[in-house]
Amino acid sequence: MTSFSERLEQADVRVDKMIWLPGAISATGGKHDDLIDMICDDLYDNEAVPEITEKLPSAERLFSEDKPEWDDVVECFIGVDGFFVQMSTPVPRQFYDDGSYTSSWGYCQLKYAYAETLDEIVDVAEKFKSAVMKSARAKAGVAA
Repeated sequence: MTSFSERLEQADVRVDKMIWLPGAISATGGKHDDLIDMICDDLYDNEAVPEITEKLPSAERLFSEDKPEWDDVVECFIGVDGFFVQMSTPVPRQFYDDGSYTSSWGYCQLKYAYAETLDEIVDVAEKFKSAVMKSARAKAGVAA
């Protein structure tokens, strides 16, 4: 059986940030700054918001406010089991006749997502990498 990290490595995607929602909103004595930052800074007006709110309709109001209060964040995610994830993958810069390509972690594309399980995170990562490759090949005029 292939592990979570092995599947991500095979997909050439890394998880830069992963926030487990039940842990983030648990009674820890204060707000979870990483979750607030992801909602207010990273996801505000981000192309991932419609995809996230389709899976998690209760979060829609968080992305339409300037900066939600912590109590509103907790209220939205009570009973939600899942993860907010920031992932990245290198974008190919040059393709060669043999089908290989060059890329570097210094030139990456980011994606934000909501996933209910670790397996779903990997599924999203694999689709993300596939879309990045398809786009890079199209821009370079290279067939898949």
